[in-house]
Amino acid sequence: MFKLVDVIVIDPFKQEVRWESFNDNGDPKELTEIMGCTTIDVVKLGGNVIMFVDDNGLMYDNRYFSFKTAEKTQAFAGICVLALTDGEGGTKCFDRDIGSVREIVQWKHEGYKEEPFMAFVPLDDTVLH
Repeated sequence: MFKLVDVIVIDPFKQEVRWESFNDNGDPKELTEIMGCTTIDVVKLGGNVIMFVDDNGLMYDNRYFSFKTAEKTQAFAGICVLALTDGEGGTKCFDRDIGSVREIVQWKHEGYKEEPFMAFVPLDDTVLH
């Protein structure tokens, strides 16, 4: 199956935001090659916008960026990819203006570091899961 998906790549190493395409055939290899990593995760950014991130990005010396918003936002490590979701787990082409994305990306200085953390949240035994 061949399904070309147009995405926006946020590259903090080159400090650039650019268009790229990948074949979304169920194998993440093309996407991980664009991102320069081996393991990816998905972050929901609101609405139907998703961002593919390096799942191990915080464990390496990396470059970071965040989004300029009225609220405090977290920094993201490494090269990330913006796309849209169809709400059922499928990936769709990013259809927003690349200029508006460039305006809200904030590059973190070289040497900036976030520490990975884990939190264990106990389930409420009174709620049916």
